[in-house]
Amino acid sequence: MATRTDVAKLAGVSVATVSNVFIGRKPVSAELTEKVKKAAEKLSYSPNYIARCLSLGRSHIIGIVITDYVNPFHMEIIRGIEHYAKRRGYVVTTFLHENCENGSEVVNYETLQVDAILNFTTNVVSESFINSLVSEHTVFVDFGRNRGMSFVQDHSEAMEAAVKRLCELGHKKVGFISLVDKKRFQQDQRGILYRKLVEKYGLCNDENLIMYNEDVTLKSEIAGYLCGKEFIERNTGGTAVLVMNDLAAFGFYRLLYEKQLKVPEDISVIGFDGVSMLQYATPRLSTISLDKFSFGTMMAEKVINCIESGEKGIGLEYGAKSIFLERESIGKIKNGCF
Repeated sequence: MATRTDVAKLAGVSVATVSNVFIGRKPVSAELTEKVKKAAEKLSYSPNYIARCLSLGRSHIIGIVITDYVNPFHMEIIRGIEHYAKRRGYVVTTFLHENCENGSEVVNYETLQVDAILNFTTNVVSESFINSLVSEHTVFVDFGRNRGMSFVQDHSEAMEAAVKRLCELGHKKVGFISLVDKKRFQQDQRGILYRKLVEKYGLCNDENLIMYNEDVTLKSEIAGYLCGKEFIERNTGGTAVLVMNDLAAFGFYRLLYEKQLKVPEDISVIGFDGVSMLQYATPRLSTISLDKFSFGTMMAEKVINCIESGEKGIGLEYGAKSIFLERESIGKIKNGCF
């Protein structure tokens, strides 16, 4: 196996020059760089990745903490992060929050020497767990919160388009199935926008049209099913509902099927996130959608730029606009309220 010394001899340069070409600590002229790379190629030399990381003081590892491995919304964002990170020479690794916080899997992020931690656990974590992720040595991204660097979805235009469309179809009682408790919903962008749009478009302002979820550990589809059950049992006369994410809307679909209620004849349904598989539901789910892959590549670019500039990005916020995708799950009221 070829070494740096072998490459240096063949290229007619010093070992230090070879190191600088591959590690990048000091600039090397284009002419010498070309000589070194040709010699390395001829000898099938591969630079030592670990040595490179130690020399630069960076691991080139980005860690992502997630709640599970099946959430298609997060997985598509992570796919975008991995795609961009690979181009910049970074590796992405994921940690399951449940294993980290309950102690069944002890993870010391400083020991792992990750260059950045991206926290995707938006609703289910304790403050102590968040504090454990923050390190003076890493870039910290808190997805959906205001800690460290922040990335947010801007739903304002898409939500207004969705509510306006429901009004055009004759809906006056539009509910919201939330996956969080009342306090968090009042602070969430979607909750704030919902109340503003109810007032702006003169919709029925009835607190009973909003379903809250006190158990944030529930899977989205289960929470959607249970909150949807309460929505139906309250008998508020709601004819349309916004559901906090597409998976919860899928759970609500199941409940409606069991109750022999039809979408959109009995009730119109709109989800959030634009999860691709829900376009194959029957009927296809209308949704407030985000280009998740592009969102992920944008996140990776901003995070890696901070890593390489030596900044932590605290207080920086980046956003992406969602769009309203109208499909067959909304329509004019045909059967009246249930």
